[in-house]
Amino acid sequence: MLTSRIHVLSYGQSYADLVPFLHGLVSAPSSPGSTTPPTGILAPAWVQESIPEQLTISRNLVRRAFFDTLRTDSDADGFCLDHFPDTYQQFSSGMDRQRKLNHLLERERPEEVFALLRTYQKQPTVSVVPPSSSVPSSSVPSSSVPSMQPASAQQTKQAVWRALLRLDRITQWKDLVASVSEPSHCNQLVLLSGCWDQNVSLFLRRIEEHLREHVPSSRVIEVPLKLSSEPAKTGARWGIHLQDVLGSKLGIKNLKPDALLTRATQDGPLVVVLIALPNPLQPISDLTTEQKTGLEKFLSKILPDLLKQSHRVTVLLPLEYRQESQSLLPWAREIAAAKWNGFPLCHSELPTLTLPTWAEVEEYLRRYPERLPLDKLLPKVKTLYQELCQPGVTFDRLATEIDNLILLHG
Repeated sequence: MLTSRIHVLSYGQSYADLVPFLHGLVSAPSSPGSTTPPTGILAPAWVQESIPEQLTISRNLVRRAFFDTLRTDSDADGFCLDHFPDTYQQFSSGMDRQRKLNHLLERERPEEVFALLRTYQKQPTVSVVPPSSSVPSSSVPSSSVPSMQPASAQQTKQAVWRALLRLDRITQWKDLVASVSEPSHCNQLVLLSGCWDQNVSLFLRRIEEHLREHVPSSRVIEVPLKLSSEPAKTGARWGIHLQDVLGSKLGIKNLKPDALLTRATQDGPLVVVLIALPNPLQPISDLTTEQKTGLEKFLSKILPDLLKQSHRVTVLLPLEYRQESQSLLPWAREIAAAKWNGFPLCHSELPTLTLPTWAEVEEYLRRYPERLPLDKLLPKVKTLYQELCQPGVTFDRLATEIDNLILLHG
């Protein structure tokens, strides 16, 4: 659901709310005396709130602007080709917009990207205004229909847009981020496991985004089991995948993996996430006997040798399972205990991924972008949370149900 960027919109509590809602999705004609040109583009919240002279341009703000302005991969490609051609040349086949944006923000100044996105929003287009005859005469009186102005429609749309983007499980990944941030921390192997219904992929994206936002000197790369046509069956092939991904990240060719690792950690920590597939992101969930042997050799012998001249490298191995009895975690624990148990290598294990705690849900509501009536909303959400926190409930369902309550009562 997250990668598809498709969400359900609630237009109101009855069918009569539909027409005002649709009117609110397009700009109305300028009122007499107004100097604002008619436009079919809604001004998103980030445009309304952003006065360049007064605004701190964070990466988070640029992300909001990027996705609100550039709705398709073609739009994103065109924007980068027009304004950042050198960065555009670094895009590889199969990159989604999120990864393109991450790469863009690593190479270009956020302030410059944001300024150019604002110019895109200000470009006038043909106004789309429904004719008056499109409103049924049998509709309910205007006094009983809630007014849906463009700003409020946009707030509704953005609230849904963030439905699965803000509810987080910080307590479950904070120790990892803290260790990456520690300047004296040694190279480490970190194990993570979780059932498929806890959305391990989204959890990984949260970790990556938090590192990019709050540990800007860090680099995060995803090294997949399957990089081209064949999955890695040997430790040497995993080494080649690491070399290809890291070389592409650094924009360097013809360097050996150990030299690339040294170069990547000169200015900050490096996080290497071992996954099954990058786009869409899929954690490792099942391996053939041959693939297990190859990954074990990579983790036990090849990678430790490559890290001898590097420091502050975190290797994150997320493992997803359908049934706990089929989890690869016990196998990974044996590797970590045998080969990552003495300086300069160490290992740790994050708690098994679960639903957010109530404290995390409450924090989510308190830092919501729009001010919420917490005195009324918190009891309703807590009741919902207590009903849903049981085996078999997915993270996606909990996040969606909570945001539905926010839309209805917030």
